[in-house]
Amino acid sequence: MAFAYDETLADDVSKVRFHIADTRSEAPLFSDEEITAALGERAGEVKATAADLCEQLATRFAREYDIGADGQSLKRSQKSIAYEKRAASLRATAGSGGLEAVQVTRVDGASDDVSGRQGARSGQGYQEYDEDEPLF
Repeated sequence: MAFAYDETLADDVSKVRFHIADTRSEAPLFSDEEITAALGERAGEVKATAADLCEQLATRFAREYDIGADGQSLKRSQKSIAYEKRAASLRATAGSGGLEAVQVTRVDGASDDVSGRQGARSGQGYQEYDEDEPLF
């Protein structure tokens, strides 16, 4: 199982590892090959890939059990909840910096939306200017 992590986050595998807190070579959560395959599933989108892997970890850790004895408890299942929250956080920010659909409202001299003025599209024509006065 190959493991590589570059602290400068120079490659996508390291970026994914950073986002999912998989930075310890002595106890890796995923192999480089698994992360690379997951990146391929998400067309290289780092945060979406990290969110997918956090969901995998949440499922993995949900199988662990909580124990308690002598007034003390160990709640291993808390890891599952933490990774579910991390996945949701990553999904909320995944794709930021990319393309997004936004509503555009045109507001200029040709727009009918400009209050107090009629645009060229309304059939009223353009505002007339005195030839002797500069426009600007």
